[in-house]
Amino acid sequence: IKGTNLFRTVFFMPNLIGGIVLGYIWQLIINGFLNNFGVDITVDAAYGFWGLVVLMNWQMIGYMMIIYIAGIQNISPDLMEAAQIDGA
Repeated sequence: IKGTNLFRTVFFMPNLIGGIVLGYIWQLIINGFLNNFGVDITVDAAYGFWGLVVLMNWQMIGYMMIIYIAGIQNISPDLMEAAQIDGA
């Protein structure tokens, strides 16, 4: 499929960027969003917690994608053929 390598690179890029840099970037993004409501990330611990949850999920998506792709690519052609015959 065209563009596969580009998508893999984009999804895996957060794993290559350091955690401190990601923290600063997401702090700017979250504070920019929260400024619309007149608060910032240090007003309540819940904002920091949910910001950290989003950051860690976003950072780990690339790692999980590599594991899933490796598993999917190792499915044998015989198994794929048997599933196709069974109507899967």
